Amino acid sequence: AAQALADACLASGSIGVASAAWVRAAEWTQERLGEVAGAETLYRRALAASPQDTAAWAGLVAALRASGESTALALALEEILGLAATGRESRARYALERAELSSSLGEADPLGAVWPVVTALAELDGLTEAESVLVAIAAGQLDMPEFGSTIAERLQPVFARHQRQDEAIRCRELIALHAPRRSDARISGLIAVADAVSDGAPRQAFDALFHAVADAPERTDLFDKLDALAGRIGAQDRLQRLLRGMAGLDTSGEFVAVAEPARAGVLGKLTHLAEMRGDHAQVIEACAAWQALDPIAVAPLVYLERACQAVGDAAGVDAALLAQTRLGGASDRAAAWLRRIDRAAAVADLDAAWDLSAQAVSAFADSVPLWLRRVAAARDLQTDHALVAALAGVLEHQPAALPRQQARLALHATETGMSASSG
Repeated sequence: AAQALADACLASGSIGVASAAWVRAAEWTQERLGEVAGAETLYRRALAASPQDTAAWAGLVAALRASGESTALALALEEILGLAATGRESRARYALERAELSSSLGEADPLGAVWPVVTALAELDGLTEAESVLVAIAAGQLDMPEFGSTIAERLQPVFARHQRQDEAIRCRELIALHAPRRSDARISGLIAVADAVSDGAPRQAFDALFHAVADAPERTDLFDKLDALAGRIGAQDRLQRLLRGMAGLDTSGEFVAVAEPARAGVLGKLTHLAEMRGDHAQVIEACAAWQALDPIAVAPLVYLERACQAVGDAAGVDAALLAQTRLGGASDRAAAWLRRIDRAAAVADLDAAWDLSAQAVSAFADSVPLWLRRVAAARDLQTDHALVAALAGVLEHQPAALPRQQARLALHATETGMSASSG
């Protein structure tokens, strides 16, 4: 009867009534007769007569769902999503159902067919429950390398419209990271992300600035911020890795080295950080590169001395100390001589300590600490001639250094059968 009514209405031009009659016939066919295929046929007749009939589309979707025909159901859902007459909440629910079909259809992007629905949410106020679920599914794909930046570009306006700032910032970060290396868009985008989250999410801020500095190593202002963030989150290991790249010691191609005139400064920072972290091997490597760039610099020799001492490299320590006696200011060179003498004495090489003290006071006759150390070296030798020679040198070059020693010198000379004057 319903089909007859539909045919009659169609013949008379009453399209809406005809479509409604076919929908009713389809419902009875499926519900009362259990004939899903027959219901599908009737729903399609209704849609042929009235393609915008949302009730007919909803019935067809239900019939196809019951039949288990995933491909036909997916096509029907895509059709209904494109209808202007489809309501907002219904559109979101149909989009969710279409997304759920993607796995059974072997589709790589579960939202590939429904992105127009998702992006349209940027033009709406608020989100319904189904729309929120749809956005959550989309947000879950942000960390998929093959979709990350594309999805971020689509979702960023949606998140921004609905005051979901954390997700919006995450999208902005992904967009920046997928921009060309060293481009203004990439660097400025990463800086903006870091500034936005530095207080509440220091680790995310560090990650963003890390990539920005890797692309713009000449920006010392950015490095200073990164250094502070590394201290807050305990990321000195990553900071050291970045400095190594900036210094040109990393050959992976991940980092950009600074220009050669600025490289010594970077090596200095790398050396200091590596020493703080106890990475002596890195200190030694960095100091070698630092010395190659600046052969007269004293600082790398000081770091190198300590690193070689820590790893038990006696030859390395000796070489670093010897170099320090020839470079830098007078006080630094004299201090290096003192350490050389102490080092020889520490290993009970008393003759070497005595000989080194002679070289030291020859180079720095006005250094009171070196003369006193020579006296100490003489006492360690426990020979009268060495002690007399050391005290006599003090009296000749630095008489004010040992005022009380003058009497001791005369006494010692007498005891050894020598006169004070001959001494």
